[in-house]
This record gives sequence, C-alpha cells and structure tokens, in this order.
Amino acid sequence: MNTPPSPRTRKTRRGTRSGSGAMKFVSHPSLTRPGAEQRYLVPEISELVTQQGRLTTDEETKLFQAFHMCGYLANREKRANGSRESKRYTELAELRQSIRQRLVDANLGLVYELVGRNRFTNVDNDELVSDGLYALLQAVDAFNPWRGFRFSTYACNAILRAFIRRSMTESRHRQTAPISFDPDMDQGNQVQIFHDNAKGLYTERLASLLDGNDVDMNETELFVLSRRFPSDPSRKRQTLEQIGRDIRVSKERVRQIQNGALLKLRSAMEADPVLR
Repeated sequence: MNTPPSPRTRKTRRGTRSGSGAMKFVSHPSLTRPGAEQRYLVPEISELVTQQGRLTTDEETKLFQAFHMCGYLANREKRANGSRESKRYTELAELRQSIRQRLVDANLGLVYELVGRNRFTNVDNDELVSDGLYALLQAVDAFNPWRGFRFSTYACNAILRAFIRRSMTESRHRQTAPISFDPDMDQGNQVQIFHDNAKGLYTERLASLLDGNDVDMNETELFVLSRRFPSDPSRKRQTLEQIGRDIRVSKERVRQIQNGALLKLRSAMEADPVLR
C-alpha cells in the first residue's frame, strides 16, 4: 500500500499546502501558460480594487482569476529566491491581499442577509455573523472562477454550512453543560431545527431550479410535474389518469414522463453546488 504524502508537502487542486508559508491558490492550467500574467494582471484589476460597492459577475471573475494568478506567481518567486524578501514577492502579496479584501467587502451583504433570514433560534446573531464572515473568507480563498459557477452561490453554501455547524455545536453544549433552566434558552428540539433548515434549503434550491428551468425539461415534463406535485398546498394533486386525459396520452405514458422528469431533477439537485 502506498504511503500518502505528508500534509506539509501535499499539493491539491486548490494549490500548494505547505508548512513553509506558501500562498494558497486554485491551480488551473491557464496560470502556467505563456502570457498568463499579462492576461490576468491587467490594469483594470487595480481600478476594480480601488472601487467600492457591488461587483458584476464579469468583474468578480476577473478579480478571482487575478487573485489566484498572484498566489501562483508569488509562490514561484519565493521558490526562485528562497525567501519572501524580494520586491516582486512583496508587490504580488500586497496586490493579492487588496483583491481579497475587495472581494470580501463586495460580498459582506451575503452574510448579513443570511443572518437576517436564519431560523437558528439557538444561536446568537453575533455568533452567526462571526462564523459567516470566517466562512466568507475561506470561500474567497477556495473559490474556483474557472468552473463557471457564481461566487454568491458558492459563498452562500459555505455560510449556511457554517451556521448549521454552529447550531449543532450549541445544541451539543446545551445537552452536556449543567446549567440552570432559563426559559429564554429553552429552544426545543435542535435536531428538528437542523432538519427544518436543511429542508428549507433544499426547497429553495428546488424552486430556483424549476423557475429558471435549469433542469432542461420540456413543456410536457414541466406540466406533468406541476400537476402531480403542485407547489400550491390548496391545489389538489392530479392522478396519472387525469393528466393523461388532459394531454391525450395513456396513464403509463404519463408515468414514464414523470419518472424521466424526476430523474432529470435528481441529477440537477446532485450537481447543484449549493447542496454539495
């Protein structure tokens, strides 16, 4: 059996992990190609860093690519000189940090929005803000702009997971710590709270996929699902036979359409970056 590499020297698709202070970056083939520095570290980057407010998707992508380009070049510079004392390394490190701060500032609203919408009644909002900001920082460092996903989707997933971890940690502490009863701290079944939040996240993502038709269903499949699983609780669910009469096909054909649509939906949910 092969011995796994040491954690101090292991390289991953997110860049180099090292005990010697190497910068983390997302490794992508385009970073090593000729002219990559001129392609990613364009003058526009400095302008975007000095601006304030939200970023467009295109601007955000450019900043993330420049962020990882700086990490790659800085690590290469450090290896070439054996230290981090060179002027080139310092310039790259400072630019990388400025880009990182700009990306964090532009997405702070995600943390506060999710805190405002949270249903974790057993956790103080200040704790959620703290965990959310840390998750946002980690998301900025790890986000891969070449995969085609929006950063807000990736970051929201990371922040929500941080909230869930905090909620479960608080629940365990309250189960084990001998404290006097306080009605304000009696939050009920925390396991149920966790499941309710997870269910809410899945429901929200399902609605988003269907509204945007990101599942690539045809009109017939969407029609069958809307009649078999109506989103309006007051609306009665139709049988396969009733739907078959409406679209003039057999009951068995409706079943086949339904199962094919559900298979597409399941594949889309499994591929959804928010739910991974």
